[in-house]
Amino acid sequence: MKQLIIIFLVFSFQFLTLHSFAQTVLLEQDVNADTIPAIEGPNMKNYNHWYMSYGFVLGNSEGDGGDVLMGISGEYLFGLRYKRKINNNLAIGLGLHYGWVNYFVQQDSSKTFPNSEQHKTERLVYNNIGAEGYFRINYGKRGNHIGNFFDLGAYGEWGYLINHITKDKHDPAQVGAGMVQVKRSRLQYVNRVNYGAMMRVGFNRYVLYGKYRLSNLFKEDYPTSENSLNYPEFPRIVAGIEIGLFE
Repeated sequence: MKQLIIIFLVFSFQFLTLHSFAQTVLLEQDVNADTIPAIEGPNMKNYNHWYMSYGFVLGNSEGDGGDVLMGISGEYLFGLRYKRKINNNLAIGLGLHYGWVNYFVQQDSSKTFPNSEQHKTERLVYNNIGAEGYFRINYGKRGNHIGNFFDLGAYGEWGYLINHITKDKHDPAQVGAGMVQVKRSRLQYVNRVNYGAMMRVGFNRYVLYGKYRLSNLFKEDYPTSENSLNYPEFPRIVAGIEIGLFE
């Protein structure tokens, strides 16, 4: 009888021990199953990030006497962009940016902007505050990343400060300096508000972009010093690369 009681107690102890381990495994599995999914990140419902970009001014001027030097004429931008995810393939967004555009004017005998006087260097500089709106089409697998995308949208900019800057070499004995820079502001012949269309092709943080300005930089029928009705319109296209500032 004592042997039966001992055997019963041993089997009972083993049963309880195994049952206890089984409960521990089940509890661990339940905790994993209840893990909360990520709600923040580049591929979530709402996302914003900083970016910076540089683009080259491309194309020809409209009219004679205002050719722009390619390769050194360009645009710098720094901005903040917001994206609202609609579904896995479509998003919309807004953006704000600050930037400046340098138009370096070619110096030759045909020059008429803003007059025929030639300089060592001459440029028109737009300091802009701008905004944009866009539609985004995502493609390919990306997980919780920006991934690959195509943007199409529009932008507007206000030139809060526009300067015409020239540099010339001089005889130091005559003017006391070997190089003289002249900066002219409050220009009367420029339009401060400009707008246009844009497109972007992105590969996560690296983006190729292009902009086409629809508005005119210069006022129409402005009486120039060369008795011309209009200044030659500078090139309308800017194209370059953008880098997203996010992890």
